[in-house]
Amino acid sequence: MRNKRYDQAIADSAFGSISRLAEHLGLSYRNVESYAKDGRRPVDRKGIVKYDIAAICEALDCSLEDLFPEEQIDRPYRVRESYADGYGQRKKKTPRKSAGADKPKAPPRRKAEKIRKREADLAELRGYFESGLLPSRIFVDAEDAPEGLNPRAVGLWLSPKPPKIPAKHLAYVLKRCREMADQNG
Repeated sequence: MRNKRYDQAIADSAFGSISRLAEHLGLSYRNVESYAKDGRRPVDRKGIVKYDIAAICEALDCSLEDLFPEEQIDRPYRVRESYADGYGQRKKKTPRKSAGADKPKAPPRRKAEKIRKREADLAELRGYFESGLLPSRIFVDAEDAPEGLNPRAVGLWLSPKPPKIPAKHLAYVLKRCREMADQNG
């Protein structure tokens, strides 16, 4: 169902069509045309006439009651007329404090400590392997080895740029190396 009053007011105006009226107002065709369908209300929840309808009423030189039936204008309403009245204003955004503004440039202490511990553990591991311990010997009689840990993976850890090593894997290999060093010791 279409709003016949609205369609007739546009047809009788100097614009003659919705597309010319929309172009004149700088609104989209769909926005202007959507009010021709019954159901879209010209007044918002606060009882204020919507900006686009206020502009349409001004361009067509008619009142809201001339364009819409009373059942669509179901509450007392008011038209914003000036900038002081809130016309054309948007709610001001309050600046939010960004989460990263106060962060120091250096890595956090815990992360730095983890990196230092990992490097020390890898240096200790290299020391065991340089003294003649083979990665494959770690897994002989080892029933409690973590899943995914094998001699090849341990061998990769000795490269100049080792891959990411899970902490539990590194701890297990170091524990086994220390046990074997104590037995041979």
